[in-house]
Amino acid sequence: MFDRPNPIGGLMVEGNLVEEPYYSFVGLYPIPYRHGMTIGELAKLFNAEYNINCDLEVIPMIGWKRSMYWDETGLNWIPTSPHVPHWETILYMGATGTFGELHILSEGVGYTSPFELVGAPWINGQVFADKLNQLNLPGVFFRPLYFKPYYLHYPGQICQGVQLHIINEKAFKPYVTGFYILHVHMQLYPDKDLFAKKDRVRMFNKVVGTDKIMDQLQTGMLVQKIEESWQEQLEHFSKIRESYLIY
Repeated sequence: MFDRPNPIGGLMVEGNLVEEPYYSFVGLYPIPYRHGMTIGELAKLFNAEYNINCDLEVIPMIGWKRSMYWDETGLNWIPTSPHVPHWETILYMGATGTFGELHILSEGVGYTSPFELVGAPWINGQVFADKLNQLNLPGVFFRPLYFKPYYLHYPGQICQGVQLHIINEKAFKPYVTGFYILHVHMQLYPDKDLFAKKDRVRMFNKVVGTDKIMDQLQTGMLVQKIEESWQEQLEHFSKIRESYLIY
């Protein structure tokens, strides 16, 4: 197989590992949400660690460095979906795509800025933005806004919320940022149950690879503590990962 760039770089590794019984087509093996590997490197890891044992040859790229994000490769971005129009969408998706599965908050899919927004009819955008900006999360600024989705969540309804502005893509931690957004929403709007749709909760748990994060958020655990809770397993994965890096 021919290798290709990871659009959001090959250095940052972020998140908990997928665990049983949440292996699925969106997370088949125990790797973190952000693995910092290329497709070829992942293929090598899967092949060796999970007993696939196929006759695999990875043709490496020329000129790619682990620190590169897509805009540094000189390549054109080909949208992988109508909802992934730009390479930066991958970063936004890492923050909002997780809770977008819950179908309670709009993540901007159905509007002109897919995955860049967080909103709902009951939210006060200014208050939401102020609360989030007070956290000083790395690499991101939250701007209050109004928007009216065309389809999917709340079509034709005026929503308030925030637009994420990534101001430092290499400092931005999308996965953790998404949980800070949920935590702040739960503080401001405790009467709005983000986990009310049980069929969507199952999909959320598959996407994040565990039901522990939902439980931690619902019990009010600080996101910093949630992040600390997966560091040991993340360090274990990082050691395994080292053996399969090509670049």
